[in-house]
Amino acid sequence: MNQPLNVEFIEKILSASGLEESVKSLVIISEHNDYDHYEIALNDGTCWRLKLSFDNNSPLLKRESTFLSDCNGVAGGKLQHFSENTLGENIPHLIYQFPTCFGVQDLGLSFFLEEQRLLFGSYFSLLEKLSPKQYYKSIVQDNFKTLNLSSRIFSPASREAIKSHSSYASFTAFFTKLKKETDGQLSSLVLKKKCLGGLKPENIFFNNELFFFDPLHNACLHHPFADFVDLILDVGLDEEMERNALKDFCELGLLEEDEHLYESVYNLQLRKKLAELVGSYLCEVYIFQSRRADHLINVADTFYKCSQRFRRIPAFLDYQNFLVKTITEPILGVKA
Repeated sequence: MNQPLNVEFIEKILSASGLEESVKSLVIISEHNDYDHYEIALNDGTCWRLKLSFDNNSPLLKRESTFLSDCNGVAGGKLQHFSENTLGENIPHLIYQFPTCFGVQDLGLSFFLEEQRLLFGSYFSLLEKLSPKQYYKSIVQDNFKTLNLSSRIFSPASREAIKSHSSYASFTAFFTKLKKETDGQLSSLVLKKKCLGGLKPENIFFNNELFFFDPLHNACLHHPFADFVDLILDVGLDEEMERNALKDFCELGLLEEDEHLYESVYNLQLRKKLAELVGSYLCEVYIFQSRRADHLINVADTFYKCSQRFRRIPAFLDYQNFLVKTITEPILGVKA
């Protein structure tokens, strides 16, 4: 995008969507491969979020606009405007109202344990409002396509940097083996309950005894167990805490505590989590060039929390030493 992202530019976008009030503050929430995410406070006291996409072929913002319309502010944002063009340029953008909240990712394990029933209740209230059509399988497969080192998000310079600094062949072989294992898990799980397609602490927000979730674009047909496993892996619950949390989760979601199904979903999510962490490391180091130190620390921290659980994955065991040294190198300085 050629225009600088400043307050005047933002006010033009907001005005075109029907929001005429001037901007009081503008903060970037996060940077993703597909879009940048901003929080905007207006002088009338309202709070809004703006997502600007870099890829006019990406379906994420359009899909999310549908889910924001579905939930209409119930545990999520309230849609104001979606357009595939921004001020005459072919740049999709999404604007939605979102309450002033704080993210829960830095609040620690004790907060999660104290508020888990309220969190799960908010989560299921949101799911009731959504009407996803895509299946989880497509989301997992799309993730692996992105993780392919020959995909478009890795420039030729990025690939050359991986080859010169690390083992490109090891990464390729690892992802190939992990994808084969994951495809085997996916083929045995064709489920039709609703879920968010992934639930991380960084996507959960809290205010006035209510939880809100953002983004929603991966909502799909699968099973809520997938979101639950995603969350407990990131939070770092031990097995006893996991069992207690699962009991509350099933009670509030009116779900059967099916141990076999839970184990099957767990094994799939474990592989998806491992793929995401290694992929995040590669993006942070070779695309963002290690500028976001907090992101690298979060990747290493989650990897450490999950390391014992990952030992049930053959692909992890085959490349364990390489992966551990690689992901901790920016922190410990030990090269694989």
